[in-house]
Amino acid sequence: MSESEQPEQRQPDDEIAAGFPERIAIVIDHFKTKSAAAKIAGVDANTIGRWTERAATPNPKLRNLVPLLKRTGISMDWLISGEGARYLRPPQETREPSADYVLVPLHPASPDHQSPAHLPVTSEELTLRHLELKRLAAFVIEEDAMQPLLERGDMVLVDLTRTTPSSAGIHMVKFKGELLARRLQRTMNGLTLVCEDPSLENVAVPEDSLDALTVLGKIVWTGRWV
Repeated sequence: MSESEQPEQRQPDDEIAAGFPERIAIVIDHFKTKSAAAKIAGVDANTIGRWTERAATPNPKLRNLVPLLKRTGISMDWLISGEGARYLRPPQETREPSADYVLVPLHPASPDHQSPAHLPVTSEELTLRHLELKRLAAFVIEEDAMQPLLERGDMVLVDLTRTTPSSAGIHMVKFKGELLARRLQRTMNGLTLVCEDPSLENVAVPEDSLDALTVLGKIVWTGRWV
């Protein structure tokens, strides 16, 4: 076969958008360890590690990425460009085949779109974090106010028992009919819904308007446990 007939291989390219190391780290986190992810990808653990280094120029081959994405249900477009929904479908089992998975349902308040109807997690993970399946729900992020932590189309796991407003972590709230992910900051006169994106204005909710705000729970998983 001549050089011109060689199959095209993925080369280092400028199409990989900023933030790739963070996004590939989310993919790898599904496999618990870099060694486990490397085995699926067909590379060594050092190579996987280099993909997650911000200072490095990522140069993964398509043939190595595809097995990881097939196992996790993560979109190639999202991984490479950071655009669109993160998940195409529910992840397959990525740890040992005997792992005991449970399915956390999508919350009724969360728009369906093309997101999976359930988010799979292992019973072991729930036990380690003292979480109960019946008190959890999955949500789909519908706006970009929490970038770069959360992006439109991301699926998150929410503990529905943690409804007390707190500045620690991120909560899912319903405010004036809108489903929002926000940090919550108590003030002298009520609460402030705090955006992660500094270019957006935070929303002050005075005491006499708190009836329009419902805290649905606290986000405990965003692609990795938080």
